[in-house]
Amino acid sequence: MFDFQTKFKRQIEILGLCLSGNIKCDTNFLESNYSVEPLTIKRDLQELRANGIDIHSSGNKGIELTGKLS
Repeated sequence: MFDFQTKFKRQIEILGLCLSGNIKCDTNFLESNYSVEPLTIKRDLQELRANGIDIHSSGNKGIELTGKLS
């Protein structure tokens, strides 16, 4: 259960960082901030997309929401 809570909290924080726009949110920043592997961040983004959140990572722009949240 702890792993689920940790993952869910990280995904919510990733969304918050992207929405705030105060920081250039990229995978390298997230990997070091959460002390996880690159694949973990990619899986988090994939799960968020599977739940209807249009979030993507591009090399030069970082992670951004490309659609509106309903």
